[in-house]
Formats: sequence, C-alpha cells, structure tokens
Amino acid sequence: MPELEQLAETIREPLRRLAARIRELGKENAIGWALFGAVVAEEFDKSRHAVHSVLMLESVDLELLQKLAAEGPGYGGVGLAAPMVMTPKFLESSRKTFPLELIEIHQHHLIVFGNNHFNNLKFEDRDVRLQCERELEVLSIGLRQGLLAATGQEKRLALLQRDWIHNLVRTLRGLLWLKGQKEGLPAHRVLAEVARIAELPLKGIHRVLSAGEPPGWEAFKHLYADVEALGIAVDGW
Repeated sequence: MPELEQLAETIREPLRRLAARIRELGKENAIGWALFGAVVAEEFDKSRHAVHSVLMLESVDLELLQKLAAEGPGYGGVGLAAPMVMTPKFLESSRKTFPLELIEIHQHHLIVFGNNHFNNLKFEDRDVRLQCERELEVLSIGLRQGLLAATGQEKRLALLQRDWIHNLVRTLRGLLWLKGQKEGLPAHRVLAEVARIAELPLKGIHRVLSAGEPPGWEAFKHLYADVEALGIAVDGW
C-alpha cells in the first residue's frame, strides 16, 4: 500500500496490517478506508494526536463491526481512534447534518484502499454556519459542566481541554470555509486566520493547542473566554 509511505514510520506498518485485516474480514462489503485529520497533515504528533479514519461499507454489518472491534486492542499503540463507519448513502445525506466533520475529511484525507468518496463533496453555507453556531454553544456548555466535574483537580481540567480542542479546531475550519478558505490548512494556520478575521487574539485557544505541558486553571479560563467570544462573533460571520 504505497499510499501509507507518506505517514510516520512508527504507525505505517500497523496501519498496513489493519487495512489488510479490514479487507479480509469485510470482503466486498468493505469498499474503502480513509485516514483523515492530523495523521495526514504536517502537524501530526503521535503523543498528542489520535489516528482518525473513515470506514466505508456498502451496507452496515454489525457482525463485521463486532469482529473489527475485537481487533482494536492490537492497534492501541498507534493511537487509533474507533473509525467512523459510513455508507455512500449515509455520506450523501450527512452533508447537511454534519458538514464540519465532512469538511475536515474533505480537506485532509488519505485513501488507504477503495474509491475516493470525499473529493467531490459539496456543502451549503447555511448548513455549515448552523453547525458552527451549535458547536460553539455545545463547547461552552461542555466546558462549564466539565469544570464542575473536575472537582477542582487541574489534571482533569487539562484532559477536558485536550478532549475539546479537536472539536474546536474543526469548528474554526468551518468558520474559515464560510469566508472562502476551501483548502485545508494546518491547525495553527486555521487559528491564526480566524483570529485575524474575527479581530480576536484567541490566546487561550493558542495556548491549549500548542502547550507542551498540561494546561491548568488559567489556561482553562482563557480558553472559555475565547469560545464565548467566538460564539458572539459567529452571529455576524
């Protein structure tokens, strides 16, 4: 699978073995497998990023998914997240419901095997804007709930911020899409462009995104303030 040669050497071989196993178990029903996100972008760091992927099936087969689930522990060392499972029909209908997730895949993906189902995806601005608004509201609520659930422990705050930052960057990509930036950019460029257009410093997001050590209470406050500010800015986007 020459497509995998562009990936980091430490994850290349396990992913090659997994691709072969998916094809063996799925047979003709497994019509494609694609990696997306940081793993195929310049900013991939195995210690910080999960390996995200999409498994395309001709039809959903729970028996197959159960078999693949049993394979999962053997690939934990590469940071493999559970794949998103889609069919062509579901992919088409999801353009209106989950445009941000699909824009992320559309912009940064690598086809391991099968046809490319993502290059020609089209999105309506109204659908993208609606999900951006919704995601920022969900982030605000989630951060408030997470603060209470952390029970004053900074380690839990750090985990909370790392969990949410991927969703936030995906939302920022959607905001740039609305401003005409259709090509994928590295996460730090996405943040810089949104900060420029919105005329917001967004230092809290930058600090969490680039932190070499777990962010604590002060970083959490700044992150929350940035999410709230973006929620207001998106109304006029």
